Amino acid sequence: MIDRGPAITKNRIIIVGWSGWSDGLSGILKYEYEVYKMQPYGDVLGYRSIEPIIKDEVDASSSSITMSLTEPADYCVLLTVDDAAGNYINARRFFIFDDVSVVDIDPTGHYPLWVDSASANTSYLWQTNLQDQNCTGPQVVTSWQGHFYNQFQRQNKILNEIEDHSPPLTSHYEEGRGQPPEIRSREAIPNINAIVRFEVDYALDHQGGRSIMTPPGTWRDVDDIMVERQMFDISRIVGDSIRIWVRASDVMGNANTDEILVHIDSTPPLLQDISLERLTLEKSSDYDTTIILNVEISFLAYDDHSGLHTIQWKLIDLSESIVQGNITVTRPKISDCSPPNCGCIPKDNECYGKNYVLQIDRPDDDMPIDIDSDYSVIVSVTNNAMLQTAEQIKIPYCQDTVKNLISSEVTTTTVVITWDEPICPESFVEYQVAINSTKPGDVSSEMTPDNNFTFSRLVEDTEYTVMVKPCFDLKRFGTESRMTVKTLAVIGLVGLHPNREEKQDIGSVELHPNREEKQDTNVVAISVSSTLAIILSVALVAIAVLLWRRYASKKREDDRVRFHKQEQKGKSSKEDLSPPNAAYEDIKEPTISIEQPYSEIAPIGSDETRADNTYETVKTPERRELGHIRAETESEYCQLTSSTLDNSVYTGLSFNKRGKTGRPS
Repeated sequence: MIDRGPAITKNRIIIVGWSGWSDGLSGILKYEYEVYKMQPYGDVLGYRSIEPIIKDEVDASSSSITMSLTEPADYCVLLTVDDAAGNYINARRFFIFDDVSVVDIDPTGHYPLWVDSASANTSYLWQTNLQDQNCTGPQVVTSWQGHFYNQFQRQNKILNEIEDHSPPLTSHYEEGRGQPPEIRSREAIPNINAIVRFEVDYALDHQGGRSIMTPPGTWRDVDDIMVERQMFDISRIVGDSIRIWVRASDVMGNANTDEILVHIDSTPPLLQDISLERLTLEKSSDYDTTIILNVEISFLAYDDHSGLHTIQWKLIDLSESIVQGNITVTRPKISDCSPPNCGCIPKDNECYGKNYVLQIDRPDDDMPIDIDSDYSVIVSVTNNAMLQTAEQIKIPYCQDTVKNLISSEVTTTTVVITWDEPICPESFVEYQVAINSTKPGDVSSEMTPDNNFTFSRLVEDTEYTVMVKPCFDLKRFGTESRMTVKTLAVIGLVGLHPNREEKQDIGSVELHPNREEKQDTNVVAISVSSTLAIILSVALVAIAVLLWRRYASKKREDDRVRFHKQEQKGKSSKEDLSPPNAAYEDIKEPTISIEQPYSEIAPIGSDETRADNTYETVKTPERRELGHIRAETESEYCQLTSSTLDNSVYTGLSFNKRGKTGRPS
């Protein structure tokens, strides 16, 4: 038999020995040996067409040879035993010498080591499922196709099958079966890329893998080296990290190890507190629609396990996307990350901001965004495990201008305005109201929470522009509404007119000479100056009446005394004495006008139809017209005049004392 030493060797000195050979008839003559450096012929190794690298013979007394090899290869030692009669027999052995090749790891990245069970869209960095301690749940699967190789042995097919000798040898004279490391037989050595063994190990932590930097030493062979893939039952929870090691060995015992780290996150990111902070609008050029100029949305987005990958948004009209974009995820340094506005994940201590503000501006003038339509903003947050959370916030349908803006009350110095709230599902803070005119200084601007406002201290008989603009809790103003209003003119005080040429009816009042527009009959316009004038007028009338009464009383008393004396004396006077009341025929009281609310004293019937000239007092709250006063006697006249002035019920009063047959003038 032949002893070639180790079948797999890195030793250049090879000793081949033999023993047990004999020939009982003629005896052993010599031993011939040839050493072949086999080469591939397709998928088999052989030496059919090559010369041996060593060829020699020794006599029958020799039992070994020593050779020195310089090139790594799969070698064949062919021994020929000759007897003295010229007979021979062949035997051979195979061995691999390789002291230079190594196990390599693919440097190109085309053949990576990866966790096949992780999400492909995370570059196999994050696995998004869990497994409990009872192995319930998906496995962790690691693959490494083409990642490890022995370039020299793969290229030279060192581990391939060896072809038959010609003529073929019996199994007693060659090793037809067997595997390294003990035997190099004619059989191919199972390998993948000249790797004959894969072992795996793994460890797990909750610190992003920072505490598991070396294998724990629990190596085990893979189930099948040919698939370059291994499945693991690993109990895991969200936030765990798993480091897996793979060790590849070639037939020479050379090994190389690589590792892969995978992180576990099965939960989507959190998207909270999404709210519409500001909505800036403007009216379109035709004022038919309200156009969005700017939308500001704030929200809280974070993921404590895998961090944030992207934040995307799109503005949609029903289901059609109008405009879309991204928000940059903030990645502060760990030294700049302060909770609760920032958080760091276990993996690599990566830190992420949590508070975000989305600003959407009107895309262009050719693409108006009409707030009167149904619009929504969709915010999508994706974590590094490629799990996504999306929230939709509706841009509220909004007619953000007040409705039915009217002036509910107008005087000479005040304007009261009212309006209806705008149709907008936002909370109102208050309204901005303003008023201005062409006259300098007549400007007022206020804020009010109510839907009415009173402008005071205005200028009489002046046209003003009133503006109302709602203010929302989104820190924006709505669209301005305007109206024009004119304060009333002051109704002037008509004084005494002793020389007035035109004839006036008793009780007539003089309106403001410059007043053009018809005033609202329900509005009483009384300025401060008018009120003072009324008080002064009443006082003057009262004084005048009082003085006139005293004078008339004294005059009557004097006339009665004089008349009584003449009667007692029985004198018959030719002088035409007038009756007591006749003395007052020529007494003319002044014409007086009073500006204040009043009741009209109207005749019962017209002057043409009433012979008794009787009158009654009639309330006229809707229109402030003038009445007529007439008295048949002096006492009736004074009584009516006194009660009228005391009750202060006339806006204007003009009267004349006439005789019994006189008519109102």
